[in-house]
Amino acid sequence: MDRRSFIGSAAALAITSRFGWAASQHRIEKIGVQLYTVRDDLQKDFEGTLAKVAKIGYKEVEFAKYFADVSKLDPPPKRVREILDADGLAAPATHVPYSALAPENWPRVLEAAKVLGMGYVVNPSVDREVLKQSPDLQSRRRRKPQGRHSVCLSQPC
Repeated sequence: MDRRSFIGSAAALAITSRFGWAASQHRIEKIGVQLYTVRDDLQKDFEGTLAKVAKIGYKEVEFAKYFADVSKLDPPPKRVREILDADGLAAPATHVPYSALAPENWPRVLEAAKVLGMGYVVNPSVDREVLKQSPDLQSRRRRKPQGRHSVCLSQPC
């Protein structure tokens, strides 16, 4: 080993030993997957797909497209919760379409989210056509739902 290799190896050892504590103290306990990535499989075999996701080793899932039609959630939220529990999965969050935020849908979304154990309901985007038709959209998206439209999804509230 020449002098240059020795100095490089010594420096690398010093850096890795200096930051080695960070890896052991900052471990990711739960790895999750957004179910949008397996949306086609979910449509064909909802229960089987969740079982496969759990078998791979995921502990958390984030729903997407489940709330596409709030009037008929399929399978029903209570059944989904049973499936999640059987597979050892948690669903801390979901993505919902902008239509789910409508006053006639929002209470149903919140109730389903509560049954599923979700702490977060996210509307990640708005269709361009909706933006064109609704100039006050940004102010409505930022409002905190009040009264019958609000519910505690996680503790503390």
